Amino acid sequence: MKALRSRSTERPRIRRRSHGVSGKDRRRPSPSKCRSSPAFTVATPGGSLPKEYAALYLTPGVRLTVHPDALVSVFGSVGGGYARYSESKERANGSPNPNQRDTNTGAVQFGGGVDVRALQWLAFRGEVRDVNTGARNFSIVTPHNHVHNVVVSGGFVLRF
Repeated sequence: MKALRSRSTERPRIRRRSHGVSGKDRRRPSPSKCRSSPAFTVATPGGSLPKEYAALYLTPGVRLTVHPDALVSVFGSVGGGYARYSESKERANGSPNPNQRDTNTGAVQFGGGVDVRALQWLAFRGEVRDVNTGARNFSIVTPHNHVHNVVVSGGFVLRF
């Protein structure tokens, strides 16, 4: 994985990968959502920051779908749950991170999307979610007492 190079010595730039898992759509009114970001790679001139960061969001919710049997249907979702943030035990320069910390906090998500039916049992989905969580407690100072992430995802829906 390539790291982004920092242009300033004051603020590092972070590269994030995100993966979403939503399960199969069985026409349940409350889908369970799991969002995770297995690695944030940080490049900094001094190398004193942790090498990687990870995030996990578990936010079960309720979804309201308008015209679920139509060719194109829209939906809205809201939910709450759990968030976990972790930093690596190694610093960017290869030395150990003696102050490595993990954070467990609450999470609230809301969003919406669209399903486009291709076949009786298959549809394609696009969605946008806004996930808000409590503060991260890392070995370095973080700028805010909350975390705000917007997740854009797409996939397919199997209907049974």
